[in-house]
Amino acid sequence: MKLLFLLFALFTLTLALANPKPKCQCAVVRCPGTQPELCECENSAAIACAKQCPGPPAKVKPCPVPSTTTTQPPQPTQTLCGSRGMTPCAADQYCIADPNNLSCSLIADCPGLCVKFDGPLCGGFGNLQCPSKDQVCVEDPRDACDPGAGGRDCAGACVRLDGRSSA
Repeated sequence: MKLLFLLFALFTLTLALANPKPKCQCAVVRCPGTQPELCECENSAAIACAKQCPGPPAKVKPCPVPSTTTTQPPQPTQTLCGSRGMTPCAADQYCIADPNNLSCSLIADCPGLCVKFDGPLCGGFGNLQCPSKDQVCVEDPRDACDPGAGGRDCAGACVRLDGRSSA
């Protein structure tokens, strides 16, 4: 009988060790991927889990404080030219009609933009495109080709409208 009791106790102990008590598991919380909302959400989830499951206190981390100042991106520096009273372009630049305002031209005394003609060729019969999205293809005033006077195959030049080098 003692042997039976010992076997039963050993069997019960083996079952208890083989099937440990399930650990407390907290619900999965999906938090937004931006700060500071992400940090605050993760901290709230950790606190709720600590209340639900006994054990060590929740580990919360300091969250960044949102900035109250807004930073403006740097604006391109466009030098205006061509209209009465405006300063001339620098020696390495040319004044062209503003490609963003095609309803007005330098002839009509509208301001143009100073640009450097150091980019690759564009336009022309091959309809070559500028390699960069921050460049536009404009008529090159340095050549004798005039698209308005029969020069259908005039090549242009890729320029940046902020006055910086296109190369």
